Amino acid sequence: MHENSGCVNLVFQSSWLVAGALACGGHWIAAILTLFGLQVLAFAMHAATGGLARDRRQLAVAHDRLAEPVRGTLEDERSRLAVCIIRLALLVATADGPASHREIAAIRRFFSSRGAAGDRLAWIELQIESAPFHTDLDGLIAEVRRIADKPLRQPLLEALGDVLVADGGADPDALALLLHIAARLDFTPEEVRTILGLPSPKTGRPRDLVRALAELGLGPEASFEEARRAYRKLAQKYHPDKVANLGPGVAEAAGERMRRINAAWATIQEAMG
Repeated sequence: MHENSGCVNLVFQSSWLVAGALACGGHWIAAILTLFGLQVLAFAMHAATGGLARDRRQLAVAHDRLAEPVRGTLEDERSRLAVCIIRLALLVATADGPASHREIAAIRRFFSSRGAAGDRLAWIELQIESAPFHTDLDGLIAEVRRIADKPLRQPLLEALGDVLVADGGADPDALALLLHIAARLDFTPEEVRTILGLPSPKTGRPRDLVRALAELGLGPEASFEEARRAYRKLAQKYHPDKVANLGPGVAEAAGERMRRINAAWATIQEAMG
């Protein structure tokens, strides 16, 4: 096969040599030089093209390698925050004795309602089951403060609130611990009441509605029109088209925020619309 290819190549080059000689008025030396020059040019073009292709591949590999630590860092931060939420929730659950099945179920629901499924939910289950009996409260709070700024700490308080009332009432010791954690995370008692959706003394609105209003950045007495305006403003801010070019971590966080905004708006519409 290789011999045939060589013969074909030889015939092809010879024909070009004869054609070159005729074009050069029968001067064989000029024809040979012309053919040699064309081959050198073709080789240079091939090398340049191959070099460019290799450069593109190397740049793509370098980009992927540089992006991996960023994606890994975002995932590590998310996982560490999840561990802190689980362990703080378990502390609240055990403030009045061993954690009940309802309290454990409340922790699972918190994560599943925020998109945890499959392997991620299995990982959450493992963290719950393997949590140490003695947890360093100060260390957990310091870790949360390091990982998340105040707006990102709000879901943690929501998880603690879900556990607090999982058994049908708020145990005084568990509530005191929750308020202590909230204060260490820079939340005022009024903010805690709003975030947890505790009934407003003035309006008597249900917990779910107050929490939904808080999700839109509103107080427990906000009107339906105020809620509508807040929803439209937030929906425009966190729309996928607005964050598509800001990187996978930002887009994922915005998508999670948008799901919560939509869920809150659905609750408000059902209760007030």
